[in-house]
Amino acid sequence: MAVLTFRRNDDGGGLRLRSRDLAKIAWMVADDGRWKDRQIVPREGVDSALTVHRRAYSDANYGYLFWQREYKSPCGPLSGWYMAGNGGNAIVVLRELRTAIVVTRRNYNTRGMHQQTTDLLERHVLPALSCASPRRSDLSPGRP
Repeated sequence: MAVLTFRRNDDGGGLRLRSRDLAKIAWMVADDGRWKDRQIVPREGVDSALTVHRRAYSDANYGYLFWQREYKSPCGPLSGWYMAGNGGNAIVVLRELRTAIVVTRRNYNTRGMHQQTTDLLERHVLPALSCASPRRSDLSPGRP
């Protein structure tokens, strides 16, 4: 059994990553821990991180370092896992659609910054996704 250990890096907002680096993390999570056909994080570790371990709020659950919520979309509700940072920054993984989304913003220390990002996603990004996007069950035979 593979065990994935996360070390909490709580540096008070001092962590600085480029959007392209956030996108690599998001896609690796969406692709079950793989990056460029190489297993970086054990799939079991990603599955564990993206499993509800606690009900956090009325509209959000918590895994390990990821939050889960339902997003409104023209296709109906979409279950997504996300990481959120100051300013309204977010990584969103829609595993069922094999989709990774990165939003970087500069709305630092502002009330409602995370809800603004959710509204942006639901109004502009999710409607642009096809309801016919490949589902996990449509993966090629070599990929479980």
